[in-house]
Parts: sequence; C-alpha cells; structure tokens
Amino acid sequence: MAERASYEKGPLARGEVVVHRVALGVRDDERARLEAVLSDDERRRAARFRCGADGERFGVVRARLRLLLSGYGAGPAAALRFGSGAEGKPMVLSQPDLRFNVSHSGDRALVAVAWRREVGVDVERLRDDLRFDDVARRFFSRAENAALAQWHGGERVTAFYRCWCRKEAYVKARGDGLILPLDSFDVAVGRAGAETASLLLATRPYAGEAAAWDLHAVAVGDGYVAALAVEGRIAGVSYVEDS
Repeated sequence: MAERASYEKGPLARGEVVVHRVALGVRDDERARLEAVLSDDERRRAARFRCGADGERFGVVRARLRLLLSGYGAGPAAALRFGSGAEGKPMVLSQPDLRFNVSHSGDRALVAVAWRREVGVDVERLRDDLRFDDVARRFFSRAENAALAQWHGGERVTAFYRCWCRKEAYVKARGDGLILPLDSFDVAVGRAGAETASLLLATRPYAGEAAAWDLHAVAVGDGYVAALAVEGRIAGVSYVEDS
C-alpha cells in the first residue's frame, strides 16, 4: 500500500512520546485503501453508525491507528489484533509495550504513542450550545469550578473544554475512567488560549499522583481544544502531522 511507507517510523526510543495529528478528510481512492486494513469487526462497527459520515471517520481513525502501530514495529497493519491490558485499556497484542491512545471529534483526531509509558489523549470540538455550566457543576471539582467562574463569554466556553480535555486525558491514561469520579481530582484550567504544558495539580484519592504524571495542552487549530496525559516526567513531546 502506498500509505504504508509514509507510516514506517521505526521503533520508539525509551521515554519517547509522539502525538500524531490525523487528518480525517480523505479522497475516495484513499478511503478504499484505508478500508482494506480494517478488520471485519471494525467494518461492522463503522456500518452501525446512524450518520454515514461518522462511520467513515471511525473507519479512517482505526485504519490510520493500524498503520501507525505497524510503522512503529507492531506488525502488518491488517493483521494487528487488539485486546485489553491493565485496567481494561486497549493494547495491541503483538507489541504490548507499545502504548497508545486515540481521540477524535469533528474532523480532527489524535493518536498518542509511547514505549512502556501510559498515555491518554482527548480532543474536543468547541460547541456553544452545550449547557457546560451544568456539566461543570456535576463533574468538575470545587477548585475547577472556581477557576472556571473567572472566565466569561467565549473564553469561558474555551476554559470549560480545556479543563474537560485535561481531565479526560488523565483518566484515559490511567484506564480507570469508569471508577475514578471526575470531581475527585483537580487539573489546572489555565489561561484562555494558553498552549503551554500544564501539570496535574492534585488527585485526592491517590497520594503522589501529581508528581507521577505530566499533563500537556495540544494545539489542534481553531475551534478545538486537546490535551495529553503522560505517565512520569518527560523532556518533551514530538508532534507529527499525518495526512
């Protein structure tokens, strides 16, 4: 496949973390080639989406994930098999030390990969029709709600999504999103529009968690907010544009 060569990255270095910004808009001929690497189950899952466009995006994300993991040495893209690792997190059975996480919203997707280091990523398209104050009161901590109250108008919407993405990235990296209440820990809401790294401030149920994780803002373009959570301290994150 023509796409395969462009995904041949080679093995990850120890401690290396890479975030791929994945384009979901593809030509018809490219879509056909991407569909060729999907499993039968993935094709069935794509077909179950009520909106055809959502099904197509799901298929593109899964195909590009397969190609990326293959490029990092996990094996042929179409032959990759997935299972569940610790805490139920998805894993590629042929190379369990290659950790990954995926998120997509609208026409943007992110794939984070690392070697023997848990990662979580979340991207959200900004919406101004969401009753985000109600969501914040239900899921955010007191400290986060207090920080959110400092913003107004459009900046308040962005601050809400910034907080939400950082919390989601963290619970996805941990793999216990179903049992860890979102209001049981605090993240830094940060300044509106800030794209600098932001550390996890505190997690009340788990002593020492703030020092055990890095939390980073991810730039994904206007109208979107994204965040990355990484196990342990890292020197930096590499970003790759995949089209």
